[in-house]
Amino acid sequence: MERAKIEQSVVVINAVYGAPARLASLAGEIVTHWAARSGEMRKFIGSPGKAFIVGATREICARLYDEIVTLRPEWHHDAVDKGVIKVVYSGSVQDVMPVAKHVRREGQNKVIQKRLRDAEDELQIVIVKDMMLTGFDAPPLHTLYLDRPLKGALLMQTLARVNRTFRGKPDGLLVAFAPLVDNLSRALAEYTDTDRATKPVGRSIDEAVDLTTTLIASLDELCAGYPWRKQLTGAQKSWVKAVYGLTNYLRSPTTPGNQVAEGEETIGDRFRTLSNQLARAWALCSGSQTLEHLRSTARFYEEVRVWMGKFDAQQRQAEGKAVPEEIQRMLAALVATSTESGEIIDIYEAAGLPTTDVPGRAAPAMEWSASRSRRRVTTSPIRWLISLTSSHLAR
Repeated sequence: MERAKIEQSVVVINAVYGAPARLASLAGEIVTHWAARSGEMRKFIGSPGKAFIVGATREICARLYDEIVTLRPEWHHDAVDKGVIKVVYSGSVQDVMPVAKHVRREGQNKVIQKRLRDAEDELQIVIVKDMMLTGFDAPPLHTLYLDRPLKGALLMQTLARVNRTFRGKPDGLLVAFAPLVDNLSRALAEYTDTDRATKPVGRSIDEAVDLTTTLIASLDELCAGYPWRKQLTGAQKSWVKAVYGLTNYLRSPTTPGNQVAEGEETIGDRFRTLSNQLARAWALCSGSQTLEHLRSTARFYEEVRVWMGKFDAQQRQAEGKAVPEEIQRMLAALVATSTESGEIIDIYEAAGLPTTDVPGRAAPAMEWSASRSRRRVTTSPIRWLISLTSSHLAR
């Protein structure tokens, strides 16, 4: 009798969460979101990192895989040690298609687990139902797509999968497609008063929007002495010149605000602090439509942040000092962007710099490619930001 009830519930879940149109839409949202999310994380960890997709049933997991590889066929590979995406769940010889094609021996699943822990392995996404939600740690894992209504301890343990420190990882991310808020509140009730007071989960995205707006206003005020906006003519090179011009202004010892007493922050130091905070805040809420008017400004300050890091690194190298790992990762993962065309241009020539002005210049040109900020919903390791992204899919 109990088995019959379970089987009936699986049928219902497959019908609701596994409706073909819903899975196709879900796959499209995840693929689009992951492209933006993994690109952002390269700045901090030097690789795309890893993601879990948690499905409600094995059949849904298998069919969602099919929908995703239909959109990205190059992600599929039959070999267990190759491919960008895999499905992992338990099974038996009695299983039928499409579930059966993802049933593997324990040793094969361990190969996938090992790949998930390796930040440099091409594996990026693993779809699961129950396996690896508890007792499994993969530090490069930073994103959790939850399409299953979890509860209690299992919910909190699942959230913890993306909460492990790794390199410069600034945050873990949860995108919930299944109803979650009520379950999350009940799970949090089991935590201590201190835990609840510090709000480990449930931060409103509006708070991140407010913080982003405040940070951009602060940066505008800080950089008011250099009229970078007036230099933007719409031409490709004008953006580069404006970025370099502001970078030089912030680093120049003659700039007002850079002559300070020992122990005080220069204008350049304040920019580094504010722009680093903006980079993290923007990763939380850049998808908000209320920030659309600030998108180009946020992108501009991000590129100045990267140029500052580049010249800071060159100065440290010239002085025989080590370059911090987070700066190395940022520079390795990100080429500052200025055009939508992907044209090859010499960024030093565009900025009006002769070769001799740039110590350690390694090549005559760099490829500038478009950097498009997309919707991303994030949860920091300390304070979780829950977004019921596309919750309409579960209806």
